Amino acid sequence: SMRPAFHMEGTGPHWTQRVDGSRVTQWSYPGGSFLYFLPQYLVFGTWPVGIRTTSIVVVGVIAAVLTWMLPAQYAFLGPAALIAPRQHWLTAAGGLNDMLWMLPTVVALWLWAHAERGWAAIALGCACGVKQTPWVILPFLAVWVWETAPDWRAFVVEVARLNVAGLLGFFVLAGNAVFLWWSPVAFLESVLTPLGG
Repeated sequence: SMRPAFHMEGTGPHWTQRVDGSRVTQWSYPGGSFLYFLPQYLVFGTWPVGIRTTSIVVVGVIAAVLTWMLPAQYAFLGPAALIAPRQHWLTAAGGLNDMLWMLPTVVALWLWAHAERGWAAIALGCACGVKQTPWVILPFLAVWVWETAPDWRAFVVEVARLNVAGLLGFFVLAGNAVFLWWSPVAFLESVLTPLGG
């Protein structure tokens, strides 16, 4: 439970609230939200700036990926998009993990736009395995598949294929299978908390 942290100095009023107004006092993110910090922790421990190093590096990687993905005449917009709104760097320096789901989401959307739906589903599964925020994209992608499918049978086959790929990203690459295996009920209760639990 995160309830003991409520009274710690500097925690502030930034609590996730449930639909009924009560506060979320337990871990409510998928496992990828902290497993991506594990390599840095194992190599460097908390030096030099704790787990913040991973977040800061990932923001830089997002800028590089955006630069690579954009046409040459617009490549400067990749870093500009991350430098102009300073909150990306400040949240990374503060240790927040949002950039950990942003990176695979950016990659997924680029792959999707380039007709690599299977790889896009794996990347988006990784993003969804870090935080619930990118889950909101899924219904819109389902509509896209529906609109581009020649018939309902092709839609069902494509959705099944994309779900398998996405679940591979969510459970295997983002590391959630271990937590589901350890305690299915605890995993589902925590991960589904933002959906109204």
